[in-house]
Amino acid sequence: MKKYIANITAGLMAFTLLAGCNKGDGTSNAIPPAKEHTCSFTQEVVAPEYLKKGPTCTTPAMYYYSCTCGEKDKDFFTIGEARGHRGGTATATQKATCTVCGQEYGDYAGGTHTHAYTERVTTSKYLKSEATCGDPAVYYYACACGEVGTDTFEYGEPTGKHTGGTATATQKATCTVCGQEYGDYLEETHTHAYTEMVTTSKYLVSEATCGDPAVYHYSCACGEVGTNTFEYGEPTGEHTGGTATETQRATCTVCGQEYGDFAKPEEPEEHVCVFEMVVDAQYLRKKATCEYPASYYLSCTCGETSLEYFYNGAKEDHVELVPATELSRAICAVCEEEYGDFLPHDHVYTKRIVSAEYLKKAATCGTPAEYWLVCACGEKSTSLSYQAGDPTGKHEVGTPATTTSQAVCKNCLQPYGETLLSAVTNISISSGYTRYDLGTALSRKTEGFGTQFDTCIVEQQNGMSEADWQVQVKALKEMNLQNVRVRFYPEMYERGNDNNDPYSFDYQSASVDFNSLEMQHLYKLLDAFEENGVKVDLSWYGCRTTFASEDGLIKGSWLGGKLSESYNGLTPNWIVAPWKTSNPNEEFAESVAECLGYLFNEKGYTCINEYSIFPEPDGMFNPGTGKAM
Repeated sequence: MKKYIANITAGLMAFTLLAGCNKGDGTSNAIPPAKEHTCSFTQEVVAPEYLKKGPTCTTPAMYYYSCTCGEKDKDFFTIGEARGHRGGTATATQKATCTVCGQEYGDYAGGTHTHAYTERVTTSKYLKSEATCGDPAVYYYACACGEVGTDTFEYGEPTGKHTGGTATATQKATCTVCGQEYGDYLEETHTHAYTEMVTTSKYLVSEATCGDPAVYHYSCACGEVGTNTFEYGEPTGEHTGGTATETQRATCTVCGQEYGDFAKPEEPEEHVCVFEMVVDAQYLRKKATCEYPASYYLSCTCGETSLEYFYNGAKEDHVELVPATELSRAICAVCEEEYGDFLPHDHVYTKRIVSAEYLKKAATCGTPAEYWLVCACGEKSTSLSYQAGDPTGKHEVGTPATTTSQAVCKNCLQPYGETLLSAVTNISISSGYTRYDLGTALSRKTEGFGTQFDTCIVEQQNGMSEADWQVQVKALKEMNLQNVRVRFYPEMYERGNDNNDPYSFDYQSASVDFNSLEMQHLYKLLDAFEENGVKVDLSWYGCRTTFASEDGLIKGSWLGGKLSESYNGLTPNWIVAPWKTSNPNEEFAESVAECLGYLFNEKGYTCINEYSIFPEPDGMFNPGTGKAM
């Protein structure tokens, strides 16, 4: 209870002090009321409560402007210097990489350096002019090595804060930078006198027209707009609006008078014929016959016809010239060709025609070919035949030869040729060579016929059409291809490191693209192999230094570098072992495993029978260690 009484007492005392007292001489010692405060954000106070952003590698610290009352503005100022890049080690071919922001900086180590003024660094070193009320700050472009260029760029926003000049009771202060008036008049008693004739847009009532000059409000010297008006200048004398026709001039929408010229008649556009296929008697070229359908000239909507023509409809029936008999067909009066059937008759098989159409049995080693006898109408017999020609004299294998017996012909059943042993014995061996005879069969079964089948055959640069691809597929089927090896690289789908963690693959990374043009080529091959039961060896050759993506975005290998680069004084081959990143072998293994998982689980391929890595290592080495694979 005492606490509350003390507070009430203190309040009454404060009230008494504020109320003051009358001295008796007409004056008072009362404290006058405080004036209303309007914030003016002109203070540049470097304190934590006004900090917008601390200094970075490329920008100095930023603080908000503040008022003397402590309030802070939305605009800010910079102070001090940027921290600058740090860390990393430069080489002859690569600048140092900042350990803070990850950007390259500085110069190359021990090499000739050509300045490239492309860096936008906003520190005082590169400042050309500070931001003003109407313009942002201007900086010189810099080279990554720190050299200052001559070209400039703008950064940030104008301050929006005018400066300089002195306000009076009748005129605001004039900015010494942009020349505009700003701020307020001096706080003096001012009576407006609207006597000024100022012809700026601020006082414009109506613009000049064809018949009247412009009209403005009178104004006060302080800039206040009055209500009375005055005319200024001359009428424009130029009418506006309305549309002229061939029989009437345009009517001005301001004064209502006609003006200008009559509209000129429109000239017809030059006609360019477009010929189309129209079936109409007026475009008929030739009527239909037994040889061709009716033909029509291509025509335009204007009635013109082209020299080109097209066919439409069906052919007409033949027109009989010579009727059919039992031994001959009818002859057409138009095309003069035979057509139709023979008249009904009893077949007489007396004609001998040596043709595959009438072949009964082909010639063999000991017998000539046998043909069916034919009727004059073309009908062949099914019981009467004759022989023609000579035997081939060539035996066909019925029972194959062995080491002790000859082969037996399947037609004449006679043995012929040499035994396998005599054939082997009679082989001539050239000088300098040694003969080895294999007497036992291999224990391993031959899996099938195979070949190399790479994605490069369907790359866009090789110009293979869909028709060309179908020729490849047809050959694959007709050759009964059973096994293929497909050359493959990590760069085809992992175009850059997914996340620098070989134990966690990021499928959503911008560097991973399983739908790249290169992968689409692979899917085209795998679809054909899947459909035709071909077993696939997907072979990761290594890291391709000459890799160039078809979309033009990727050059070289993120794991193996580029062919044009030199590592430890060694020039790489077109394929190298993984050596870049902190864990190159693990990154390569992760890339292979995740790709196989995608092809099996997402794409559902079952034709991939095996995979291999570094199948041709003789041309490979690790540029990082200088050791051959």
